[in-house]
This record gives sequence, C-alpha cells and structure tokens, in this order.
Amino acid sequence: MITRGSRGRTAITGLALTITLLWCSFGSAWAGGPTSVIMVNPESGQAAALHTTDDRYQRLVEAVGAHRSPSGSQGRPAGVTDCFGCEIRLTWL
Repeated sequence: MITRGSRGRTAITGLALTITLLWCSFGSAWAGGPTSVIMVNPESGQAAALHTTDDRYQRLVEAVGAHRSPSGSQGRPAGVTDCFGCEIRLTWL
C-alpha cells in the first residue's frame, strides 16, 4: 500500500536521481583558447589589456611568439626590442 508520505519520498528520490544524471552528463568546460591579454609593468603599476578583436593583439602575439614559446618563458622573445631593463608581464586570458 502506497501512502501519501511514501509518494513524496519517491518523487524526491526521482528528482534527485534526475538531477544527478543531468549533472554527470555535462562535459568539462572548454574556452577555446586565449581571448585577451593583460599587460602589466610591476615597477610603475601601469596596466593595459587587449582583446582578440584588436589589431594590436595579433601584433603582440606575433612579436612575442605566444603560440610558439613554452609556458612560463623567462627570456626576451626575438620580436621584442630592449626596454632597458624594464619588466612587462603578460597574462593570457
């Protein structure tokens, strides 16, 4: 015999199972690559940002060899001229 309380528990159990199955079926997130870059000079505190829609973004990618150099590179890329000891940090988002 099904009572009113057992129907409620069955409905809640079914809902929890459905939510769990939906949650497990979602794949991992994937952004598709960098969409912007933040440039910071730690000494002066100046910062700037570029988006892929900006022509300067592509010029920066080519100048520093962003798609060719290993992650965390500490050396100066060949396409960047000397800035007399300054430090510029690039963070790709």
